Amino acid sequence: MSLILPFLLLAPPVLQDPPAPPPGRETRREGRESAGGSRGGEKQAEEPPTPEEAVAALEAALEEDDVPLLLETLRSHGRVADKNVVRVVSKALRHADPQVRLRALEALRFNEDPKATAELFAVARNKRLQDDPEFAAETALALGQKGDRKALRYLKEGLTTDKARDPVVRARVAALGKIRHKDSVDILMDFWVKGKARQRHPYATEISMSLAVLTGQQFRRDEEWRAWWNDNKNSFKISQEEWPLPGRFQARWDAIWAPPEESARGGGRGGGDEAGEGGRRGRRGGEEGEAPPDRRRGREGSEEGRRRRDGSGEGSGPDGR
Repeated sequence: MSLILPFLLLAPPVLQDPPAPPPGRETRREGRESAGGSRGGEKQAEEPPTPEEAVAALEAALEEDDVPLLLETLRSHGRVADKNVVRVVSKALRHADPQVRLRALEALRFNEDPKATAELFAVARNKRLQDDPEFAAETALALGQKGDRKALRYLKEGLTTDKARDPVVRARVAALGKIRHKDSVDILMDFWVKGKARQRHPYATEISMSLAVLTGQQFRRDEEWRAWWNDNKNSFKISQEEWPLPGRFQARWDAIWAPPEESARGGGRGGGDEAGEGGRRGRRGGEEGEAPPDRRRGREGSEEGRRRRDGSGEGSGPDGR
């Protein structure tokens, strides 16, 4: 099962009579056409809806309760950064259809209004919603997307090795890698200690990717990570920017955090074939049995390599400066 589960939601069924566009969209389109249409023969991008238009469209879709229309309206209007939009989107979390609930969660995840983050914390505390493993995994990723340190307490819960390849655990590990705080590294290292001696940790790949993004370090074995952390824990400082991953791992990491329509076009911000196929490979957050390669080879004697190994480059950017 993929890390992000079916975040690339099932496409709505084809209707014989397509639903009318949400309020406001057709009016703007007609206005542009009457004003002269495209400039220089090029098609102009459609203007985003205003908060008022978004609220009206969402309320109308909820009232009509046509699932395909509601799914489309949540994606096209639910991300408008406005507290009233967040309020209406949150109503869809109570919808009977699980796909509508997931789409509403997606809208909150990519809505940049502060109220969306507050609503996600309320969602994380809702046991009825979190009893659905798919929804719980998506909640973890949504909180990671916000990068709010207050989410660490929720993400730390349920990190267990009892069930291998648990999508909720995988999502929480990935989300920890997105929250740039030293406590994220602490939680991931503590989780690694829970692994059985002489056995590969069932979430080694996911932990390695998140730690690499947070710290700039890349090791193949858990004992290397533990030794480095024991030597550098007290002096380590998190960098403001994410550290890059090698090649295909960067594409997969980017695909996890890209909006679904970007992943569907071929891999999110990372692009490339590795995150293609609708972003499915990228959204797994790493293949089972793989770990980011140790890129220290070939630069063991370099100043950059020494800074990264001994932690003296803390607080620097991905280029080591």
